[in-house]
Amino acid sequence: MATFSMATGEQPLWRQFVFGDEELPDPDYPIDHVPESERKGLTSISAVLLGFVFFAGTLWAGADVGAAMGFGPMLAAMTVK
Repeated sequence: MATFSMATGEQPLWRQFVFGDEELPDPDYPIDHVPESERKGLTSISAVLLGFVFFAGTLWAGADVGAAMGFGPMLAAMTVK
């Protein structure tokens, strides 16, 4: 199996596939403010937040239904689907 060579700077194909180009700077700005040119618009952020609202509500309702049933009836309800 090929290994990373610091002398030549070559990466094995699997490492490049998994981690991408490791020479690029961090795109997430973990300790800095995001520059104006890189900020997302209100529409895309709203879509993410709205999706979270529906996802969280569905999980909460499913947890309540699952907690109200025993294990056997819950499995039966899942298989009937």
